[in-house]
Amino acid sequence: MYLDVALFDNKDGQKSQYGDDGFVVQKVSKEARQRGEKGPIVGNWRFVEEKQASTPAPAPKAAPKPADDDEDGVPF
Repeated sequence: MYLDVALFDNKDGQKSQYGDDGFVVQKVSKEARQRGEKGPIVGNWRFVEEKQASTPAPAPKAAPKPADDDEDGVPF
C-alpha cells in the first residue's frame, strides 16, 4: 500500500514556531486539482542534516606504574 504525498515549504521560507520547515499533504488527482480540491494535510516536515562522522576520542593514557618499594630485595 502506498500513500502519495507532497511536501510544501512554509510560505515565508522560515521555520515555524515549532521548528518545522513545511507541511505534508496527500496528493489528489489532476482532475481533482483542476476542480479546486486540495488534499488533506497529513503533517509537518523538518529538514534533517546528515551528521558528520565524528573522529573517535583518543584512548586514555595508562596511568604510570607505581615504583616498587621492594628495591632493597626484602619481600616484606
